[in-house]
Amino acid sequence: MSTKADSKPIISVTPDCKGCDHCTEICPTRAIQGQLGERHHIDYKNCVNCGQCLINCPFGAIADMTMVNQVKEALQDPNKYVVSQCAPAVRAALGEEFGMPVGTLVKGKMFAALRKLGVKQVYDTEFTADLTIMEEGTELIERILHGKGPLPQFTSCCPAWIKYAEDHYPKFFPYLSSAKSPQQMFGEFQQVRGFEAVRDATIDIKGTPVRVAIVHGLKNVEPLINDVMNGRSRYHFIEVMNCPGGCVNGGGQPIRHDLAI
Repeated sequence: MSTKADSKPIISVTPDCKGCDHCTEICPTRAIQGQLGERHHIDYKNCVNCGQCLINCPFGAIADMTMVNQVKEALQDPNKYVVSQCAPAVRAALGEEFGMPVGTLVKGKMFAALRKLGVKQVYDTEFTADLTIMEEGTELIERILHGKGPLPQFTSCCPAWIKYAEDHYPKFFPYLSSAKSPQQMFGEFQQVRGFEAVRDATIDIKGTPVRVAIVHGLKNVEPLINDVMNGRSRYHFIEVMNCPGGCVNGGGQPIRHDLAI
């Protein structure tokens, strides 16, 4: 399917922007710029395409690229065999768009709807999420027990985090897990949660204390990276997620301004 998407930005500021500056406070990489009261713009060299500006804009003045027409064309093309993969975060949030209570699981309804639309095969990303966990876990064991790579090991699932690391810390790559994201693993075939900025724990694995951490938001990962680069880190494993609370609050999720999740 030809999309011509490579030449278009995934996220853009529309003329409806009021210049309220809220997005500049939300953006984890300070990629949105502009004078107060004037339409802002995005510096795409610094943007990690996380969508936090989109779901937090109080005026709905930030839009993302749509692929609806391309999907419709593919479904109507008898020569195309259309498959779909659905992330766990979607089935926990999609119901809100249809008036259901926040957090209602709609996996069955979603899969049935996709099949009725003409999707031939519907897959759940949770399968390859399990594969990612097994790959990362195996890699971590090899690093701890056999020294096959530096510690701490950082996760590699969040694309916004990986783009941030590529742009700002290219020498940091050896600390990243070599495992593909669940979405990428799925393509090859055809998570303790909380809302504190950084959470940590120590887990005993056959007598070996393994210190792990979870960090939400790229603004909060810089101190951890600096500790690693200066030899001060006490962790073996660090999971990084750009969006608050993880993918359930990602840029493609339903936009709610009447409550805080």
